[in-house]
Amino acid sequence: SKQGLGYYSYNGIKPADAIEDVISETPEAVLLYTGTEIQVEGVQAANIAVYSITGALVRNESNSNIVNVEGLHGVYIAVVVDMEGNTFTKKFMLK
Repeated sequence: SKQGLGYYSYNGIKPADAIEDVISETPEAVLLYTGTEIQVEGVQAANIAVYSITGALVRNESNSNIVNVEGLHGVYIAVVVDMEGNTFTKKFMLK
């Protein structure tokens, strides 16, 4: 009946321990470019590492939500580790 790889049926009975709503408590890191710096919003950064697309580390900043990117041009990947050990990766381009 065109349901793809999985087939599911539902008898209308919900188990007593069913979860009705799932709310994500996971924060999201957002990068803001200020002209010479990348600022991380949404989490408290323990470390920000900026890598080129070839994997070379080009900037590294600890215990700050700001990393200086002055003089960089091209595509980069920011790896942000927050104070709780969560890792966020963001790709960005600097012209």
